[in-house]
Amino acid sequence: KPAGYYDACAEVIRRRVTDTEGFESLSGMLILVGAAVTGMQVEYEAYYEEHPGAPMNVVDQAIVWIFCAECLLRIVAEGSKPWRYFAGPHCLPDLSSDLALANVVDAKSSATTANGALHVSPLIRKREVALLGERHRRAGRLGKAYLAVAMSRWDVQARWNCFDFSISFISLVSEVGDLGAGAAGGMISTLRLLRMLRLLSLMQRYEELKVIMEGFRQGMESFSYIAVLLFLVFYVYAILGYTIFAENDPAHFGTLGAAMLSLFRAATLSAWYELLYINWYGCDVYPAGAYAPAPGLGTPAYRASDHQLKMVRTGLGDFPEFVCYAPKGAPTVSLLYFLSFTILSAYVILSLLVGVVTIAMQIT
Repeated sequence: KPAGYYDACAEVIRRRVTDTEGFESLSGMLILVGAAVTGMQVEYEAYYEEHPGAPMNVVDQAIVWIFCAECLLRIVAEGSKPWRYFAGPHCLPDLSSDLALANVVDAKSSATTANGALHVSPLIRKREVALLGERHRRAGRLGKAYLAVAMSRWDVQARWNCFDFSISFISLVSEVGDLGAGAAGGMISTLRLLRMLRLLSLMQRYEELKVIMEGFRQGMESFSYIAVLLFLVFYVYAILGYTIFAENDPAHFGTLGAAMLSLFRAATLSAWYELLYINWYGCDVYPAGAYAPAPGLGTPAYRASDHQLKMVRTGLGDFPEFVCYAPKGAPTVSLLYFLSFTILSAYVILSLLVGVVTIAMQIT
């Protein structure tokens, strides 16, 4: 039959070309080369637009056509069922034989195991195969079609194939659009930048990257609880900081929003000691480049109400002019406040996130 001939040819293509380690390595190398070429084109865009025959442009066009040929070759390698490149081998499976039923049950079990369930025992597997076969034999035409749809599974490889095909199509559109870009030049440049997404496909080409990303994905599923805990810590400390340091340090604790942003800076250990010293010594002794001394500060005629926060209007918008109008050092309170928050946020809670991701990687 023609279908058998196509499948035999497709099997030869898969075994000798698309499924070989050399083919995958060459594809990965071309992805890296294509990313480097795209980076050069973005940085020197004006030069490459004026010289369309430059070597970088030629290499870029060649890589685009090679990736399109790769997608076409992988589609041809599916034989008489080319849609399996996009849908996977377990989409609308054949349930007419015991071997096909066993494959469907195994595919379903592997998907369940990947989500953390226990492995299916041979006895349970045999019973599921028998039950599914009995349902298929008793069902009518519509029932069999429903079973095929219900047992379908869109596997990970098929999703990556759709992603690769989309990027290849976008790359081809950007190359064809370069021939008559004109007013659409900005859109073509944006499409060209989308080619960088092909770097993500490296994750499914190398097993080591697969393990790392799968562990990271499973770890991030538990991150929501850690994020809630981190937000509560930030919010409580922001209210305390606003209550204690607002007058002395309005630039960093004048509002709850500013306090939250300053605490994020402290959690990342980005010059957090400046926040500590401003509130330790006072904004007049240690302004840290954020304050100007209030006129008449320290004289009998000085009134703090005359030097409240003002807005300075510039061409980029209105910005606060922070004046040190009520300096007040609090060494003990500021030390306890910033040390406790920095240790709790930068070390304890973030270490929980690292631990969750590490455990997920070990399980994977």
